[in-house]
Amino acid sequence: MFKLYVNIISIGVLSTMATINLFPNETLTQMSGEWVVISAASFHEALQDDDSTNYCKTGTAGTINRIGFDNMSVYHDDINSIRFVMEYRQNGRGSTSEVEVKTWIRWDDLLNNLVVDTESSGTIAASGGYNTVTFTAQTDYIDGMFSTVWSTNVINEIGVSIECDAITGGTANLTYAYLIVDYDVGGVDEVNGVGMNNIDTVNGVSPENFDTVSGVD
Repeated sequence: MFKLYVNIISIGVLSTMATINLFPNETLTQMSGEWVVISAASFHEALQDDDSTNYCKTGTAGTINRIGFDNMSVYHDDINSIRFVMEYRQNGRGSTSEVEVKTWIRWDDLLNNLVVDTESSGTIAASGGYNTVTFTAQTDYIDGMFSTVWSTNVINEIGVSIECDAITGGTANLTYAYLIVDYDVGGVDEVNGVGMNNIDTVNGVSPENFDTVSGVD
């Protein structure tokens, strides 16, 4: 296809929302206590899929592990939000537990990072199976005094700590965890306020032969 690069004043863009799931790819630290890993080689590997035979459990409040995630393989400018999701079960009749999740950015190393969100699951009662716990979508983060929108580079540095914050008995079980990244996919809809269906040619090239206009596909 012919490539046309046009210097124009404005481009109208139609955006379509899309999502990508990022899965755990490393266990960063085990801060305290001990999540017992069942049928997997490591904490993060037990959380990579929804196979409930691979899981982690603890009966101790204060147990914390940190995980990192796959990188976004394609750069996206228009990221709307990120959201953490986990599959969780409280095991033990009459017992309850609560999990605290912290999202943070690893600027240099584990000693130099920025916690951008802390959220509790709330009290979870014992159940016969796993339940999906979806945390609040985060549309931005505070860097110093300023609210900053997400970028692909920052998302690729995200870690999440998962803490069993309280438990009254039995065990807290985790079997699946991931980040949902919500972003916009756009395309050229108009040039200088004129809709594409009203444009015959630009520099002799018709719109159906446009591949790129000022970097917008």
